[in-house]
Amino acid sequence: MALIYNENGKGVWCSTLDETPEWVLPFTAQPYPCLIYACRDADPQCMAEVGQLLITSGCVFVVCAGKACERWHDAIDAEIIAAQATGSLDAEKTIMTTWHTRDSLEELVFFFVHTTFDANEKDHPGFKEALNSNYVVLVIGDERPELLEHIVESLRS
Repeated sequence: MALIYNENGKGVWCSTLDETPEWVLPFTAQPYPCLIYACRDADPQCMAEVGQLLITSGCVFVVCAGKACERWHDAIDAEIIAAQATGSLDAEKTIMTTWHTRDSLEELVFFFVHTTFDANEKDHPGFKEALNSNYVVLVIGDERPELLEHIVESLRS
């Protein structure tokens, strides 16, 4: 996972994933939002594994965009429900998920950077403060430099 932005106490970490979703957060455990941008379709097992990694690493808001973003959204939701059913995730905790099929790149980035901080503070104490520090972007398939450029521009404005 590469740090692509680090200014004013905010960091944006990005990883391009192929078939095997293996990554470790380079920052200490804290609530964070994640943008999954799929440049290609992924198999259900990959989607499930990404969902499990997000849940166990403290992600509290998942924004899905790109190809099959509704399927990504549904797969992440299924993992959240499974984790709550087994007790590995507190049933009272909320992990927000959204998908963005028709948003322009600018709208998507604005939502990710400026709107995800409105997640449920009651379920995740300290979330708003933590969100001011780290964002995670997972690109599935090809790199998307224009996406990352828009995120950096949005954080600077």
